[in-house]
Amino acid sequence: MDLYGPDNMGRKVGVQCKCVERLTKSDIELEISQAEEFEPPLQALHIATSLPTDAKLQKEVRIIGSSEEAAVTLARALVAQLQ
Repeated sequence: MDLYGPDNMGRKVGVQCKCVERLTKSDIELEISQAEEFEPPLQALHIATSLPTDAKLQKEVRIIGSSEEAAVTLARALVAQLQ
């Protein structure tokens, strides 16, 4: 986890930065899996990358984040694509 701390609602939030040439659904699932082992437990995970916006990947992440399995540990998983 590259950054960790409370957000404005007091939730424990982790930010994982990815400087890669490609980011896939499998990469996101791996980051979520690793975040679920983080201590203290996270309530939200943000994944930041400098890659161009990828609407398909963002949709896949929203679907992952809405699944019951992911919601048990993490409130949500987001891909923040910064340009």
